[in-house]
Amino acid sequence: MLTLVIYDITSDRKRTKLAKYLEKHGLRRVQYSGFVGELNPNDRTILAKEAKRYITSLEKKIEEKEKEADEPLSEKEIAKVKPDSIYVIPLCQRCARIGKIVSDQDISLIKEDEVTLID
Repeated sequence: MLTLVIYDITSDRKRTKLAKYLEKHGLRRVQYSGFVGELNPNDRTILAKEAKRYITSLEKKIEEKEKEADEPLSEKEIAKVKPDSIYVIPLCQRCARIGKIVSDQDISLIKEDEVTLID
């Protein structure tokens, strides 16, 4: 099934490693932080589990910011720290075909050579 993977990861190193991991698994980049490709349910589950290694925990991010500031963060500053996230979203072929992409380029989630028509 077509799978959309989108992410928000602050670490450049981890973000780059995740992109390479996704490409290695046959997904193609559709946005700076978005990939799409065919994955069966088992591979999608494995990808979601393995993707956790590319996320920095919220606690670690707070610790890093406190170390940079050389003092504890205030409650207000802690509230501004956003967690890393990775979304692994299965898409049926119909949803991918009718989905809208807003761009000045001709872009599609499904490449025509990847579509099999059944009569």
